[in-house]
Amino acid sequence: MYPGGIVIKSQPTLSTDAYGAADLLFTKQELVGAVPSRGGTSLLRNIFLHADVSGDYEIFVLLFNNDTAIGASANDALTDITDEEFQAAGFIGAVGLDKGENSISIGNGIVYGGPTGHAAASHEGLPMVLQGGEGSQSVWYVAGTYGGTPTYAADSLTFSFNIQYLG
Repeated sequence: MYPGGIVIKSQPTLSTDAYGAADLLFTKQELVGAVPSRGGTSLLRNIFLHADVSGDYEIFVLLFNNDTAIGASANDALTDITDEEFQAAGFIGAVGLDKGENSISIGNGIVYGGPTGHAAASHEGLPMVLQGGEGSQSVWYVAGTYGGTPTYAADSLTFSFNIQYLG
């Protein structure tokens, strides 16, 4: 373990089909070591996303404390998820990544940062307390689209989670 915290990078495999508004981009991904002890807590300081794309597509990240499926697969609308499935999935919180709010164009891609407290994103809770599931040092996440019809290469999104350990 790293005494102060950790940066966890994750590159999920994406469908190369077009997505619609409020579509899930991929199924749950595990962030191993996101909390320092089994069932422990950490503080998610920020999320950064390198999107190797040329369009402006706003993305949200949902965080969970278990690996239970959320009831939708990649490219499915989030409305396909039932209340029971979502509750069983162990929802912790959400963060919006908005190109107009906090981003930098780099090469053919964009680096998105988590909300910085500006009016448009001030409701999107960072920092956020993370808690591992019972007996686990992991947290899981999914991401989805706010709108548009983006397409991605299978390896075009890389997330960086900046986490401070609490106990």
